[in-house]
Amino acid sequence: MNFKFIVLINNLSQFLWQAANLAKTNMIALTPVSPKSVIRQLEGYHMEEVSKTISEMQQRIGSKLRAAGANSKDKAVTAQEADLDFPEQNWLNYIAGGLFALIKKTPDKRYYVASSY
Repeated sequence: MNFKFIVLINNLSQFLWQAANLAKTNMIALTPVSPKSVIRQLEGYHMEEVSKTISEMQQRIGSKLRAAGANSKDKAVTAQEADLDFPEQNWLNYIAGGLFALIKKTPDKRYYVASSY
């Protein structure tokens, strides 16, 4: 994977984390940044690098959900219960929930790993 791309993603995640904490302490309203908008900004990069990033994030989130025991709809957990960090929580809505998604989302915003994963 391109080193500059990794640095860009890490810097963006750090910035978003710091901005969210600043907003909490100073009561500043922030407009959330979606992973889709980040991907649109990265159009200059090869899509295979973006796909690798999405795949790696999916693996990280999936492993944390499995470690929390969220392997079925009945055992689904929240992002906090799975101990997901801020970047993982940002990507969670993008990765989870689709018809063929490996990470599923319940109506009450709990998450689990599909059995075919």
